[in-house]
Amino acid sequence: ASDRLRLQIESIDPRVIVTLGNFATRFVLDRPTSISRVRGQRFVIGGRTVIPTFHPAAILRGGGEASRQMESLRADFQEIRAALSELPEPVEEQLGLF
Repeated sequence: ASDRLRLQIESIDPRVIVTLGNFATRFVLDRPTSISRVRGQRFVIGGRTVIPTFHPAAILRGGGEASRQMESLRADFQEIRAALSELPEPVEEQLGLF
């Protein structure tokens, strides 16, 4: 599964990746870490911005809408929004037909 995910990331070539939960975060950052320690931070991995956040199941287990995790998730999504707004606009490539 990990080789397949690497190939998908390479072929899609996203500029920002948001990891949900410990497993995805550890896989993408390629290091053992806790989501609670790194959530909401930006990491540059392979030229891409990676922003870890909680997995939705953790929000549900932690108390749902009124939980601390949900508050953190909202803050993380503000960070994601900021990261996306800082990206330069993609340059449209002209087809060399003539």
